[in-house]
Amino acid sequence: MITKAMFKKTFFVLVLLTMINSSSYAQEVKQDTIYQRGEVKILRDKVDSLRLDFSKADQKIKDRIAKIRENFGDYKEAHELKSEFEELHKEIQEAVYSKDLDARANDIKDKMISYEIEHGWLDPADSLLFEKIELHSYEDIEKFQRDLVAMLIHEGVEVPEDMLLVDGDEEEKFNPTEVILHHIADSHEYHLWDYTDEIGLVHPVSIPLPVILYVKDKGVFTFMSSEFHHDDHGRILVQKDGVAFLKAHDNIYIANEEGKLTFEEINGTEVIMNATPLDFSITKNAFAILLSFGIILFVFVSLARSYSGNKKAPTGLGAFMEPLVLFVRDDIAIPNIGEKKYEKFMPFLLTVFFFILLNNLMGLIPFFPFGANMTGNITVTFVLAAMVLVITLVNGNKNYWIHIFATPGVPWWLLPIMIPVEIMGVLSKPFALMIRLFANISAGHIIVLSLVSLIFIFKTIAIAPVSVAFVLFMDVLEILVAFLQAYVFTLLSALFFGMATEEAH
Repeated sequence: MITKAMFKKTFFVLVLLTMINSSSYAQEVKQDTIYQRGEVKILRDKVDSLRLDFSKADQKIKDRIAKIRENFGDYKEAHELKSEFEELHKEIQEAVYSKDLDARANDIKDKMISYEIEHGWLDPADSLLFEKIELHSYEDIEKFQRDLVAMLIHEGVEVPEDMLLVDGDEEEKFNPTEVILHHIADSHEYHLWDYTDEIGLVHPVSIPLPVILYVKDKGVFTFMSSEFHHDDHGRILVQKDGVAFLKAHDNIYIANEEGKLTFEEINGTEVIMNATPLDFSITKNAFAILLSFGIILFVFVSLARSYSGNKKAPTGLGAFMEPLVLFVRDDIAIPNIGEKKYEKFMPFLLTVFFFILLNNLMGLIPFFPFGANMTGNITVTFVLAAMVLVITLVNGNKNYWIHIFATPGVPWWLLPIMIPVEIMGVLSKPFALMIRLFANISAGHIIVLSLVSLIFIFKTIAIAPVSVAFVLFMDVLEILVAFLQAYVFTLLSALFFGMATEEAH
């Protein structure tokens, strides 16, 4: 019987999990929003402190502005100068994310100085101020870039849009679709949180996972995902035995000869055309599968040992697990398969029931080592459904195959129509299993994150109580769905097995 005290404790745990869950989702939203704004946006609050001191050179500045305006007088020339500047900016960004920083940084610095002198943006005499600067890290390059961009802004230079920094410019709009898809997707690392350093740079903290790649004619490559340094935009190059890898949108690509990604516009969308290695990495979902198998194996081996030679009523974990096992046997397997044949299917039915249930519940816990959207991954549900199909076909008796290829009571001239229909029916059953589990679990995560996203869409904390209340309701509903989907998948699997082994009447 559920007492009042038990109800209060359960409600308290649900509220606590909801608060943690909402905090985790909000962190994901914050992280993706930061990535969407881009690194150059950091300059907004830093311009004043990074601008060079031109207080003693007012006349020089005015002369330079006049020269700049003269250079930009002709539209065609201005366009060419802007294109050159954009190319230089790309090279700077590559240096920022290159591992060979010390070798390239000062070359980039000298190239920028020469470029600005060439176009009249910087006096040769003033360039001596920069020549004494030595750059040894990506922070040094970013700071130097900020100084130069701040100087151009100070002088009124028309710089490329992605480098332009104007006080009060509008922030990039929050894109909830991007955040949601990023959250439910698989990943090569476990993101924990972000922190901001003293100069305003945001650094993510995560637990790296093993990357295992196979490239034809090159062999197997293994390294930790931390070598990408949290990059997911194809900027950081990881070189292993003559092969260079880039990571973009949680996919790993083989870099082209220039060490970059190759893009091609297809139907108005930029598509990455680089070759991809065979990826056997231990991603979040792969880790969740291994963890759940380990937990299930440990629990059932322990229970088997406790039952060995023990005629007493089970206690502890056994008292909790026994009703579930009996439920699968008495309410799922026997009614749908029959008392004579159910036993050989019980190992699979028990495994798939507890595997789906455990991973559904683990996906609701938003911190490491849980939080993976494993049963909301179409690949995982496809494999589970394929196993059901294989077991069904392997165990199908004569009566089962007769109903497919020679349906009783159907005229022979209708068989060419009925056989394809029956085959489609055989394939559609596991297909429905796959889509049902994938869609229901994914939908729960999407709705929860959508509710949290309302806070960022309306840009007010006033909406938070409403969002949290609905998230709490959805979390309770997702717990119900976790059990329900495990039950439905197991029930329909047993039903298909029963149909395949049913004897002719």
